[in-house]
Amino acid sequence: MSRAAVKLPTAPRRLSGIEQVDSPGDPQPGIAPAFYCNRTIREFLDIQAIRDKNVLLSSKDYAGEPVMQFRDINIRVVDAMLNTESRVV
Repeated sequence: MSRAAVKLPTAPRRLSGIEQVDSPGDPQPGIAPAFYCNRTIREFLDIQAIRDKNVLLSSKDYAGEPVMQFRDINIRVVDAMLNTESRVV
């Protein structure tokens, strides 16, 4: 997830921590990156967020709904994703 967050060429500094980029433009307004995972991965991310040492992964409440985030990038659950799928390279 850290590798993916820093590879976004137009990500704001708060997401990637990169101060200067040679990308031609600013982030598009209204477009927000997100991570998608299934319920099994979300369960492990919840456990990691509870640990005291983890500062990049957080579980917050937004309008009464729990929202999991990694470096302010939302993590969403999609039941169509399986653990048995082949790796994307």
